[in-house]
Amino acid sequence: MEKKISAEDHPIPSEDASLGVVEPYRETKRGLASRHVQLMAIGGSIGTGLFVGIGSYLRDAGPLSLFLGYLVWGVLFILPTNLSVGEMCAYLPIRGSIFELAARFVDPAFGFAM
Repeated sequence: MEKKISAEDHPIPSEDASLGVVEPYRETKRGLASRHVQLMAIGGSIGTGLFVGIGSYLRDAGPLSLFLGYLVWGVLFILPTNLSVGEMCAYLPIRGSIFELAARFVDPAFGFAM
């Protein structure tokens, strides 16, 4: 008969334990509040507005120019930002969002201002 192992029963590798306090596994609380649904609706409308708004640029410059513009923007700004945030999360996994990382790595006031 095989023993079922919960998340708390897994041994912690010595490399992880030497980095700091290792917290027990906790499940994410699931549920949507009214504000979550409202923010998803706002995000959807902004995304739709951006999609409709590029129509004039597409008409004036053409599809290749639009594609190259988004490609340059993504490679120069979005990709390095995502890689940096990924490195910070891998280096120091914390509970919180990008604001918590900004407060930890830059300044608490900067994290609050974001």
